[in-house]
Amino acid sequence: MPATDQYWRDLPKMHRLFAWSALALLGATVLMMWKDESREYITYQQEAERLRVEKLRAEIESLTTADYEAQKAQIEADTKAAQEAMTTNQGRLKELDNELRNLKGDSEILARETKSMNAERDKARADYDIAIRDELPEVETTRLRLIFEDFAQRARDYALQLEQTQAKMNERQQEKDGLLSSVTGLEEQLKKVTADERRLDEQLDSLKPEHWFVSFKRSIKSLPIINGFNPIYKIQYDWAQDLEEQLGMVRVARLDRCRSCHVNISEYGAGDVASYPEGEYEQPFCSHPRPDLYLTVTSPHPRDKFACTICHGGDGSGTSFQNAEHSPNDPATAHNWEEEHGWHSNHFWEHPMSPSRFIESNCIRCHHSVTELADSAPKVERGHRLIKQLGCFGCHEMNGYDGIEPIGPDLRLEPQTAEQAAKIAADPNAIAGEMRKVGPSLRHVAAKTTEQFIANWTENPVEFRPTTRMPRFFNLTNQHDALAASLQPVELASIAAFLNAKSQDIELLSPKEGYEPDVDRGKVAFERRGCMACHSHNDEEFAGIKQDFGPELSRVHEKIKPGPEGFNWLYTWIKEPTRHHARTKMPDLKLVPEGEGDGYVDPAADIAAFLLDGGPAQFPELAQPQPYIGVVVAAEFTEEDAKKAGMSAKEFAGVYVTEVLAGSPASRTDQGPLQAGDVITKFNNVGVKSREHLQELETTAPVGDEITLTVVRNGVSGSYKLAVSTPLDDLVRYYLRKSVSQSTMDRILTERRFLVPDSAYESEDAMKSIVKGDEIELVAAAVDEEVSPEVWAERKLQYVGRRTITRYGCYACHDIPQFEGARPIGAGLNDWGRKDTSKLAFEHITEFLHHHGEPDGSSTMERAERAMNDRLKGIDVAEEDLSAAFFVESIEHHGRPGFIWQKLRQPRSYDYRKTETKGWDERLLMPKFNLKDDEIEAIATFVLGLVADPPTPEYQFRPEGPEKDIIEGKQLLAKYNCTGCHMLDVPQVELALDPGGLNAWEIADVDQPAVDRLWKMRPIQEARTGKTTEDGTPIFKFRAHLQQEDRDFGEFSYLIW
Repeated sequence: MPATDQYWRDLPKMHRLFAWSALALLGATVLMMWKDESREYITYQQEAERLRVEKLRAEIESLTTADYEAQKAQIEADTKAAQEAMTTNQGRLKELDNELRNLKGDSEILARETKSMNAERDKARADYDIAIRDELPEVETTRLRLIFEDFAQRARDYALQLEQTQAKMNERQQEKDGLLSSVTGLEEQLKKVTADERRLDEQLDSLKPEHWFVSFKRSIKSLPIINGFNPIYKIQYDWAQDLEEQLGMVRVARLDRCRSCHVNISEYGAGDVASYPEGEYEQPFCSHPRPDLYLTVTSPHPRDKFACTICHGGDGSGTSFQNAEHSPNDPATAHNWEEEHGWHSNHFWEHPMSPSRFIESNCIRCHHSVTELADSAPKVERGHRLIKQLGCFGCHEMNGYDGIEPIGPDLRLEPQTAEQAAKIAADPNAIAGEMRKVGPSLRHVAAKTTEQFIANWTENPVEFRPTTRMPRFFNLTNQHDALAASLQPVELASIAAFLNAKSQDIELLSPKEGYEPDVDRGKVAFERRGCMACHSHNDEEFAGIKQDFGPELSRVHEKIKPGPEGFNWLYTWIKEPTRHHARTKMPDLKLVPEGEGDGYVDPAADIAAFLLDGGPAQFPELAQPQPYIGVVVAAEFTEEDAKKAGMSAKEFAGVYVTEVLAGSPASRTDQGPLQAGDVITKFNNVGVKSREHLQELETTAPVGDEITLTVVRNGVSGSYKLAVSTPLDDLVRYYLRKSVSQSTMDRILTERRFLVPDSAYESEDAMKSIVKGDEIELVAAAVDEEVSPEVWAERKLQYVGRRTITRYGCYACHDIPQFEGARPIGAGLNDWGRKDTSKLAFEHITEFLHHHGEPDGSSTMERAERAMNDRLKGIDVAEEDLSAAFFVESIEHHGRPGFIWQKLRQPRSYDYRKTETKGWDERLLMPKFNLKDDEIEAIATFVLGLVADPPTPEYQFRPEGPEKDIIEGKQLLAKYNCTGCHMLDVPQVELALDPGGLNAWEIADVDQPAVDRLWKMRPIQEARTGKTTEDGTPIFKFRAHLQQEDRDFGEFSYLIW
């Protein structure tokens, strides 16, 4: 192909294209550099530098007072005068300087000669020693010895000359110092007085140089590219190498860059006083408010070892507000962050920073015993304490061990039987739980109270005792429908029947025969024998005493069985609590009868008489299962309802069905279940006139009889046959169909016994091997037993009672016969703080909160929106309303905090509009505890901290020796409420005094070990408060037990720690 001088493309156009491309690339490069130089951390560091300059200038200004300047000027004037006065000595000073210079030169020469001669002497000594070793002739050894003595003498001469020269030099120096002493003393005094000013000036000059060249050089260092070599504003690193974190599938060393923005967070002065106190400086320019706990080298969590994110969470490598993964404390703050920082919630970062309300939750990653956090992290410690008091661990196990390795706080029930304890002890990879069940034992409940009280109490414990810790299981938000109204009374009656039937006999104590207990004497004993350390009573003389470790006893007389049996039960409980329950926390108060004859007194009987004064109360009788067909009908049958059913005005008769109860006879007719919208016109050919008439017909029909209903559906009349039943029978059917077939269930109900092979009756073990569930209650007593209808009804009641106890997990708090091996029914919480939120069933909770949510039935959503809007407008908003707004927003974003908050407020609310599609035993079961808002938040704080991801053992708090004993001692004190009777800490007293007037006791040698041990348990604290009275007397803080006499004449002992 011939060559050509033509270009493929237009060359001028290509030149223009490349020119514009080069300009675009240059612009992109400049933009990239500008963006890099405008990073947030640089802006924060520049602002922090400005604040630091202002602070230094303010400190210099406060230091250079008029008195200071006058003192400084006086010293300078004195110095100048002293220098002028020295002019007469200038000649002598010059002579001394010359002499000192010459003597110094001579001294250096003599020192070198002395050193050289010492070496020659040492060599001569070595030569002589070798000759002796080699046994040389005496002539030779004598010669070598003379050589050594010559060098030794010459070394001594040089040393003497050096000593004389140095002495002369020191003499001349002293003479010079004497002549200069007046000036040097004043100069040293000036340096001492101006030391702080010079120090501050040096710091200020390093930030804002006064010299133009130094300032220019500093500005040059801040220019792009140049600042890459030795930048002034740079990223700060805290590398906790052994404190690893999980990133994806890998654990890596924790590298935090938080101080790139929080520049002053670890800036403290002498005594760990914050250089930039919180409150005076905004974030991120203030110092950490707790240097006693964090960041400082003397704190338990030094910065170099722990860094930041192990406590705060978030992305430690982030150097912008967004990338650090901050979390707002309320929606109003989030709104402000969005406007100021462009913040948004990042759902892709697994461990965002904890909002301030939950910051303490991170403490329990390392502090598994939690008790030691009472002072430093009171909210999470309170949550831990509430969980132990309420017994949450009975249903929700919190296993603090992975095998034998601790991974978090351990809250598990102790083994309930000797077999369980032995099995755990034999397993080297298992550790037993240590928590006792928090509720009273029900093993002997029949001797204590009646079935009527059990049902009444179980239905709503707060109604009988407002201060009770027992939660409410019945009549909650998912039990307001007709099915619940039908089945709940049966469950309550069945629980009472089961507990009463399975209650074990107990040998009760009784007072001496013929003894008449005295109520007034019992009241005095109740007050003085320690009862009020744990219990309260509404007697007017006990007003103001609100002890709640044990139950409130004002109405105990209402629930105890009437007559001698009830009295003896309470008498036995007071006198010997362990007879009722070996694991009870109630102590034996040693209430031993005293006296003889007319002076005989039995304090336990008197206290029982006082508590039972008022007599038993009458509680409603247990609901008896009534025959029913299981339909809910409208109160009135209107023409509009008739039109919906396709009925004409002439046919306008009957009752309109609004609901058919699941599992009821109406749901299993021969023609299929009845439906809402049906009209029942006849009941066994008897015309149905009204809802009340239908109720009368069904409740008078024999149970089990087949009846015929005439039903109009869509204008067509039909006959439906069904068998009359009761809610009890239908519950039995409902539970049995889970374990047996329909035909087997029909045989069980017909033959009145659970079907098992005859061989099962040969032994108890054989029966247990076949019937493993609650159906054991339906098994006949013997293979040939003829079960009567009455016995069968009682067994069905006990079967439903046992199933109900199993469903609700009553055994989690109470010791109940036949439930010794039952397992917790709730989800484990040991790692709930990082549970995948996709596994949390929020269901229709936002709709519930939109329409309901508040105790008065109003909308929680509206409350939250109102709180947020008011806060944004600058209107004061109650903290509890802001908290509600925070949790509502968390729910809207499917967050764990919101879920647990609503779960503790209204646990069954997650069943809102779900009961229509759920079976009776599929409904949520968690009861409602009588919790306040701050208690809910404390519990949530603790649970959110359960992540089962502890750091390496060296970072975990594992106390040993006295420190461990102190923590376990505190736990025991709380467990048994020792503080109810004993004062464990002397009150703190502040007083003004002259410390020179304090008298101290001398410590004897024999007491010194005890004092040393005490100081380890309670380190000595600084008694000075830093405050003074108007006359300048210092105020001290002591621990003192003040006497009740006139303080002007009393003598007091003080503990200065």
